[in-house]
Amino acid sequence: MNHDRSIKPYPVNMTIKKPKGRVAISLAIGPIEITQRILLAVLVGYFFSMEVSAFLGRGLSSFIERSEAAVFSSMISFVVYILVIMWVFIDDKLFRLWIMLPSGTIFFYLINTPSFA
Repeated sequence: MNHDRSIKPYPVNMTIKKPKGRVAISLAIGPIEITQRILLAVLVGYFFSMEVSAFLGRGLSSFIERSEAAVFSSMISFVVYILVIMWVFIDDKLFRLWIMLPSGTIFFYLINTPSFA
């Protein structure tokens, strides 16, 4: 028996590769950025989905009964909320999220609010 051979953990022709993509990026995120993303996802995402729900309910009430429009728009708002949460944690640029989500929320709020002029 030849005991001189050293045991190698992997074949010689294989090289160890560094992780690419979101795995490598997510390890470099600091606690302040995580806190901002959680704030955007939970609070701003909730208000955004609430305003989208009100917009859909108002728009659909002219085609179907108001009660059915309210139920349907609230079901769609859950889907919108989940999509916003996923978008907040997938997007690389935090600045874009801080611009898009609050401005979209304000946009839908202004559409839903009747003008008093």
